[in-house]
Amino acid sequence: MKGLRNKMAKFSKLWNNHYNDAYVYVMGHKDYPAHKIGISTEPTTRFDDDKIILKQTFKKLGNRDFAELIEHLAQMYALVKYGQFEPIKFDRYKRKIVSSGHSEWFNCTHAQASGCIAQAYKKVYALKFNRLAIAKLCVTYSRLKGVIIPDDMARWKTNAQSYIWETENLAKR
Repeated sequence: MKGLRNKMAKFSKLWNNHYNDAYVYVMGHKDYPAHKIGISTEPTTRFDDDKIILKQTFKKLGNRDFAELIEHLAQMYALVKYGQFEPIKFDRYKRKIVSSGHSEWFNCTHAQASGCIAQAYKKVYALKFNRLAIAKLCVTYSRLKGVIIPDDMARWKTNAQSYIWETENLAKR
């Protein structure tokens, strides 16, 4: 398996992070009713802006891979249920409201964002931490619910698809 992991790193740069750890978190903005679902190794220093407030951090699961999968799955739940928060989404190039993570802000309350993360944790446990099954769910969930993953969320989707392809195809060799 170790040799397979080295080959996989060639394509999916975000999926071999066993040496890192990260928190899944919820942040809010003082001026807007939106909440951000994200990950960071140090969420308390994620943003310098005093208008952005760390509302909640969640239990670490042991490595960044799982934190990233939980983040993506929680974001898909939030995307389907609440949609992206457009004022921040469209601030992407101006960067007047936030400096990064524009696609990760949703039209939801803190409790709703927290619920999306809790739902993602529950699913990760139900899938027994199977990264392939979780990655597949991340890229298919919204489509199955009739919502297309927006282009501004394409980077992680591409990484997940690469991971899926590599796992299924390199494992056959």
